[in-house]
Amino acid sequence: MVEGIKRAYYDSNVWVAYMRGGRDRFFEACSPLFESVERGLGFVVVSHLAIEETIHALRRLTTDEFDPTSDSTEDHANIRSKCKSIEGRFAKYVNKLANNGNAEIANCPNTVFEHHSRVLSKISNYSGRITGGSNAKYRYAGLGHADIEHAYLASDAGVSAFYSTDKAFGGLNGDPEFAGVSFKVLR
Repeated sequence: MVEGIKRAYYDSNVWVAYMRGGRDRFFEACSPLFESVERGLGFVVVSHLAIEETIHALRRLTTDEFDPTSDSTEDHANIRSKCKSIEGRFAKYVNKLANNGNAEIANCPNTVFEHHSRVLSKISNYSGRITGGSNAKYRYAGLGHADIEHAYLASDAGVSAFYSTDKAFGGLNGDPEFAGVSFKVLR
């Protein structure tokens, strides 16, 4: 795996980039990770959250590819069919990695209440950054609650590296709650 890391977590942004192929601007940055896992040089931990978010994003991005000027029942059926096809390829790929011993589905050791309590505590004390000003609209930039969930799930699974295309994850490096996890931002 990149930089010799043997056990890693990929968030849904990385999965989406890889599944979309050359159409995604982060595909080239993400491909070496998957190639390494496929060759057995690394191991990836996949959470249910990453799977759920990936399916949602693939549906949204696939739907966006269709011409918005048409609104027929046939078009809707074609869109649903294409979404199902790419979702099927994603599920088959994850299952193949797991069956080959190159991936596992993360099992959260905490109850749902415990998990959400620590996420709420972290997000309440976390502050991203405010951008804009001087004639530019103010904008909040930072991790959302699902991002914090990904970080905790990765930490619980004992990964040494967390890969994302989201720059905000870099701010978690050195956070004592995620000691032992190195957050790597792919660009």
